[in-house]
Amino acid sequence: MKYYILNSDDTNMDKYIMCDSAVIGDTNQYDVISGRRIGSWEEKVLLYSSSNKETIPDYIDNSLGWFVVKLECKDMIVKYFGEFVEVLPVTVRDRNNIEPDFTAYVINVVDVVEHAIDMQLSKYRVRKFMDKELISFQSHVLSEVKLNGHHIFKASEHLLITFIDETFKNIIEENKFTGFRFDDVYSV
Repeated sequence: MKYYILNSDDTNMDKYIMCDSAVIGDTNQYDVISGRRIGSWEEKVLLYSSSNKETIPDYIDNSLGWFVVKLECKDMIVKYFGEFVEVLPVTVRDRNNIEPDFTAYVINVVDVVEHAIDMQLSKYRVRKFMDKELISFQSHVLSEVKLNGHHIFKASEHLLITFIDETFKNIIEENKFTGFRFDDVYSV
């Protein structure tokens, strides 16, 4: 099985909108990418500036690092991978009022795989920050034996990144969803 890091397609930044600010109230942006269910969710607004030349991709890039998608893409993710995610609605608003507001969905990945990253084969540095050790990865090597049945997941060693398998990637590509980028990850 092949694995990938899931990213927004930043190679088409001139083609797609990018939500560069947000109104998220008391929510800590990192809570949404920590691999834990949020549960209670108040209205959140992602803002972008339309110039009438961008399109709205299915994966909506944003400054918070959240995995935000349009309705059709959300429905497909829930259909095939619903047990691995929590869906949280957000309003996407054009601050120039050229385009109407619409609802998009944060896909909060709640499947955290313990020891998914082979720390012996991955390249990383450990840095001290206050009383904590922070790991900065240059490359990830995933342990395939830990990943059977996990299609979209976080690794306990690096919660900021969402990993996917070939099954997830194929469904996105077969449905021609836009705005996605898949970076290869080695696995053993």
